[in-house]
Amino acid sequence: TYMKLAGVKTGLLINFNVTKLKNGIKRFVI
Repeated sequence: TYMKLAGVKTGLLINFNVTKLKNGIKRFVI
């Protein structure tokens, strides 16, 4: 159960970073 929770947390963190990165790239391009 702990590993599952850690996986979800990691997934959310990666998702958040990717979104941030995409927004940063968009801002840089524009």
